[in-house]
Amino acid sequence: MRLAGDPHLTSSERIRSARAASPPVRLSAAPAANDNYRTHSAWRRVVAGGMAALFAASLILVGLVCVTRAAELSTTTSSKN
Repeated sequence: MRLAGDPHLTSSERIRSARAASPPVRLSAAPAANDNYRTHSAWRRVVAGGMAALFAASLILVGLVCVTRAAELSTTTSSKN
C-alpha cells in the first residue's frame, strides 16, 4: 500500500487510510444518570399541557383582536356611505 500523503492513492486506499486514522463511532447511547422515567414523564405531560393552553389562549386572543378590528372597520365604512 502507498503512503497516505501520496496524491495518487486509489479511492479504496483513501477510504482505508481515512478509516484507520479515525476511531470507530459508538452507535449506542448510555442512559442519563438522572433519568427517572416516572418523574420525567409527569413533567413532560405538565409542560405539554401548559404549551397547549398557551397556544389555545393565543389563538383565542388573536381571534378576538381580528373580530374587533373587523367590527371597527365595518362600522367606519358603513358610516361613510
